[in-house]
Amino acid sequence: MNPTLGYWWSRICGALATTPWAVRRHVLADIQAGTLAPSESSSGRKTLLMRAAGLAGNRPYYVAPTVVAAILAVAFGLASYAYATEPESGRWSMYVAGTLGILAAICLHQTVARRFGPAVIDQTRLAAARQALEESGDLHAHPLPVLVTVAMAGVFLIDGAFSGYTLTTLAFSSLFTPRVALFASMLWSGATAWLLFHLTTAAALESAINTRREVIRNLLDSRRPADRARAEAMIQRVGTALGNNYGRSANRYRARAGLCIVVLGLAASIFVVRVSSEHVDPSVSSETDAVIYPEQ
Repeated sequence: MNPTLGYWWSRICGALATTPWAVRRHVLADIQAGTLAPSESSSGRKTLLMRAAGLAGNRPYYVAPTVVAAILAVAFGLASYAYATEPESGRWSMYVAGTLGILAAICLHQTVARRFGPAVIDQTRLAAARQALEESGDLHAHPLPVLVTVAMAGVFLIDGAFSGYTLTTLAFSSLFTPRVALFASMLWSGATAWLLFHLTTAAALESAINTRREVIRNLLDSRRPADRARAEAMIQRVGTALGNNYGRSANRYRARAGLCIVVLGLAASIFVVRVSSEHVDPSVSSETDAVIYPEQ
């Protein structure tokens, strides 16, 4: 769960519980409860002090990306519903609706399930985190923003849509009816987008690990004591993630090779299908369009 949502909800409840109407209600309840001992505090006062303490401090640290993800989820959801329920659907209306629905689900996941970080970060904790990043060599690394994540997912979905539609309508035209081919292309689009996103993330992580090993090797080979001390600090922070192996033989290239193979395989398959379809009778495509989009 996103901890910012829980902290934000607690702040909203605290603000509502300390309004003038709520304070008046607690005061009336304390008056009706009768006289208390001098050393005893009333129930309403305890509640208000607790709510006021919860409202003290800064706002949640990651409220901005959480709000952006929530707004995008609502916007994509409404757009998907509009495309899916329009009276006169176009050629790609259902696919556009499905794509927008998937993007809405991704944004909703970013809002609810992504842990951007702790909800509240004070100055001491921020300084400690900055020092940890500096010692590990990740000071200039930043998590993937919500907008970039959604943009990448949209590009992968569109790319998968065109490749899936080409393959299902041309290469497997004997197996699928035109309408089934359209839905098959939507499934292909989602699977391709997930695979490309997963391989891209794995390739980026693999490249970062190899680069960090090279940095540690260079620092250890330096004659400056400050460089070797920095290398030891990096080893303390990220040595486990690097497998405590800093030689060139430990570098891996499988994720990047897999990404290249998948991209080249998709491009080659689409190219072959498109070239082979040029020799198909043009009447076949016109009949296909007539089945999918009959005249009104």
